[in-house]
Amino acid sequence: MVDLIISKSFDIFLALLMLVLGALVGPFFQRLFFQHNEADGKIKITITNRVEKVIEEKIIVKDERKILNKYSSKEQSQDDVFMYIIGFIFIGAILVYYYVKYQYTIILSLILSTLFILSMTFSAIYYSTKRKVSLDNSLRVLLGWVIIISANLPFASYFLLNPLYSEQKNINEVAATLNAEGVTGVFNYGAETYFFYLYQALGAVFIIFLIVLLLSAVTYTWAIINIEINSHFQTLWKFLYKYSRTFSKDTFFYIGYTLFILVVIYLYVSGVLINKFIK
Repeated sequence: MVDLIISKSFDIFLALLMLVLGALVGPFFQRLFFQHNEADGKIKITITNRVEKVIEEKIIVKDERKILNKYSSKEQSQDDVFMYIIGFIFIGAILVYYYVKYQYTIILSLILSTLFILSMTFSAIYYSTKRKVSLDNSLRVLLGWVIIISANLPFASYFLLNPLYSEQKNINEVAATLNAEGVTGVFNYGAETYFFYLYQALGAVFIIFLIVLLLSAVTYTWAIINIEINSHFQTLWKFLYKYSRTFSKDTFFYIGYTLFILVVIYLYVSGVLINKFIK
């Protein structure tokens, strides 16, 4: 009982720590990187597409070469298909093994990462307002959407522990079997249990991918702000801008595919998809 209380207290401490760290990133950027105008002490900048002109992108024209597959789909043998299936099952078994064994750690890490992104986002909004930096509509919508998606991820993580459709073996029992028998223990409980935890593990992978996209959007916003106000370390900000803009430059497209990923996540982690598959 004492160990459980200590464990939960530590989890709460980590969650608060992530909130504090995320909130402190904003002031850190402001203090370290921002150049202040000593004349009036205020910075007022409208973020527009002008930043696109700051980074000169080299367009490399690559010769498109069509590579013919050694075997066409019609000529592919049944042995090849069988090998693909075996490979998929084997990779899935490894994924299930690590997911079941470290489920609690994975879920805690997902929640802490989400809290960090949320605090980073609110920090960006607060300090852009405090420093009189006016963001254009697309960036405001982008940050608002990051908050909405981030707020959904703890619920998705909850479904990893409490799926809507679950008649599977107790995960502690399965984890004990995996500890004793290794990866092969995944198949001891039948196909239903295997696919159930495979879908759960894939849901966790999608959550991780979505968290990376959210972090990219927040980094993109911070980079634009610093480039526009000509802060210190321009090389760093241009580097971050160049790579974070890949997923975040088109706000409405970003909203579309992140929403799609979120729906896929709920279908996987809730057990709805595997329930339909089994039936």
